[in-house]
Amino acid sequence: MKKALFLLFFLSTLVGQAQLAPNFVVQDLDGTEHRLYEDYLDEGKTVVLSFFYSDCSICANLFYHLEYHLSSTWASLPVDALIMSGVDNNDQLTEYQIQSGVDLPFVAADGGSLEAMAPYMNPNEWGTFYGYPMFIVIGPNRDLVYDPWGQSIEETMGLVGDAIAAVNTVGTEENGFGEDFQVFQGRNGIELRGLNAAAEVFIHDIQGRELFQAALNDGTQSIPFTPLNSQILLVSVLTSEGKKSQRIFFQAKD
Repeated sequence: MKKALFLLFFLSTLVGQAQLAPNFVVQDLDGTEHRLYEDYLDEGKTVVLSFFYSDCSICANLFYHLEYHLSSTWASLPVDALIMSGVDNNDQLTEYQIQSGVDLPFVAADGGSLEAMAPYMNPNEWGTFYGYPMFIVIGPNRDLVYDPWGQSIEETMGLVGDAIAAVNTVGTEENGFGEDFQVFQGRNGIELRGLNAAAEVFIHDIQGRELFQAALNDGTQSIPFTPLNSQILLVSVLTSEGKKSQRIFFQAKD
């Protein structure tokens, strides 16, 4: 437990120290368009990018575990994955997907993967590119963790999970937010602490659906929104200089 908490703290100190993740637009093998900002991050979602090539010997098993954790371990969180190859074309990746049985969106060079992957190759702002496969975990604030990778597939999945938590960790002392900034369930519904500037608040459910949006005055401590059902909510607070997001479990009253 201590090791996990230290790793989460360490990853949290890394995010936000480099430039933010750039936007991209790609098309998967079915022709569906994926826009990083508009379809994912702006909807409160975290995105796990995986870069690989179809001749990778471990990748089918790696993606099997990724798919498993997305549907179980991280199922309560708004997390999606995109798998990209800058080497393979649509036909090659279609054959790979059929053979591997992986039911996740694949993006080939035909669909714009090279342009989307380019910022993360050497040299880049976040780390050293050692080769494929690799992961990039990008949070709603556009912060990212670069290449969480362990000694085994399960250890790697654990590090990806820690990265998901890290890019959703609320920072302090910046952009209109005080040291004690918190979002929590209070007596009157959802409450804030430590907001030092006027802001907008957005609330999404775990499917990324927007449930509420409103403008808040400087020092506002109560959000006029009370969900009817108990659920996990993503509360994003946007000032003129920055944005912070925090997940809370809201326990509805009987």
